[in-house]
Amino acid sequence: MPNKTPKLALAEILQNDADEIIAARKTGRAIYETNDISAAGNQVEEAVRKVLRRKLSQLYYVGHGHIIDWSWKASPQLDVIIADNFGAPSLFKTENETEYFPYESVYAIGEIKTTYYKSQKYIHEFTDKIAKIRSELHREANQQSDNGWSLSSHMDLPESLYGSSNPLFSFMLFVDSGDFALDDIKELYSKQHYGDLPNVLCFLNKGILQFKIEGSWATGESWSFDSVHTRLSHETNLIQHSGQSGHWYFNQFGSEENWRGANLGFLIARLSSFLKRCGLGEPDMYKYWASVFEPRESSRIC
Repeated sequence: MPNKTPKLALAEILQNDADEIIAARKTGRAIYETNDISAAGNQVEEAVRKVLRRKLSQLYYVGHGHIIDWSWKASPQLDVIIADNFGAPSLFKTENETEYFPYESVYAIGEIKTTYYKSQKYIHEFTDKIAKIRSELHREANQQSDNGWSLSSHMDLPESLYGSSNPLFSFMLFVDSGDFALDDIKELYSKQHYGDLPNVLCFLNKGILQFKIEGSWATGESWSFDSVHTRLSHETNLIQHSGQSGHWYFNQFGSEENWRGANLGFLIARLSSFLKRCGLGEPDMYKYWASVFEPRESSRIC
């Protein structure tokens, strides 16, 4: 009798990735005791960026720093910036690896926290960052991709982003859920403009919060997402925005052995699917450098 075809233990691999991030948190906590708060946070942030670099295609550049638009307005500092790896991914890099990215080349942004503390208002602060980028920085919207499909027909994103093939995807990752409770953010998600809310919140040891368009995904025992199938263990409807054909859901994935890896894997799958469908435009670098080229004086010679 022929041997069965072996299968890759993907759940175990994802769990190892999650364990790597958790180990970085433990190292960071030891560093934190020396009062080097910045270095402690950097341990986890860099661990997450390393995992993303391994899991994403080389088409994408994973860094951290600031987004810059052509008028040189700068975003707040961002823990994760995912940019086009070939179309001018970075304008400038400092000695501590902080980079400045042209807005047109940026796909997604992320915020990384070791532990959730209700008193710190981390999600509220990141929402403010997203709102600042959306309101104060500018890039032209790409209305449709070359192959004719609209992003809105494929992606579960708030309707404020529909009609554009280059929306900015945003996510938060908490290594430990701390004292998190859904009641902490219900008011925020009820009142805040949904375009300013993170598309995905990932708590490695608790679950995923995301927007789901009605009728777009399977329900019940099996949870379907772009050919990635994960057992749905728990689902809670958080809030429905007025005028939207969908809800924000909190979900828990995986088994007792691999639930942290499953939550991390779902975030990566969600991000990968977005990147696959997002159509960026190339930055016009002349617009970025134009102010530098303005002459102090001009003399006609003929």
